[in-house]
Amino acid sequence: MRFSECHDLAIHGLCCLAAQPKGRLLAAKDMAKALGAKLSYLAKILQILAHAGLVEAKRGKAGGYGLSRPASEITLSDILGAVNGGPRIYPCPGTRRCSKSKPCAIRAAFDGADRSMTRELGRVTLSRVVADLRAGGKTGNTPWLQATLVQAGA
Repeated sequence: MRFSECHDLAIHGLCCLAAQPKGRLLAAKDMAKALGAKLSYLAKILQILAHAGLVEAKRGKAGGYGLSRPASEITLSDILGAVNGGPRIYPCPGTRRCSKSKPCAIRAAFDGADRSMTRELGRVTLSRVVADLRAGGKTGNTPWLQATLVQAGA
């Protein structure tokens, strides 16, 4: 699996939302500006995340995006699964006379890597990531987090 810009924006975007005070929505244009992303591209990612049940959108003047459930219940594995269109992070790279019921050594290795990565990323919640950034004073390394916190009045 390649960690793409889509994966990066999905994770960072949801961290922006997780950093907001409870009930505060964040406009897509503000997120795009904080993340240094094109609004149209971020909007597509937010649609994917909304379809997966990770974010919700509210229209109107006071509208914006928010998490659909608590940040403590959303894991990095959930986010990657939403972006990838399924739970697999490391799909088998080939299909040469191999099947799920009779995997070759290569497929077995990738299946094992997928289970390990999914398990590890399933242990990391958005609330933990944001808390670790705040506690470690690492928000200076994440201008997107500082920008969204300033906008939120935090």
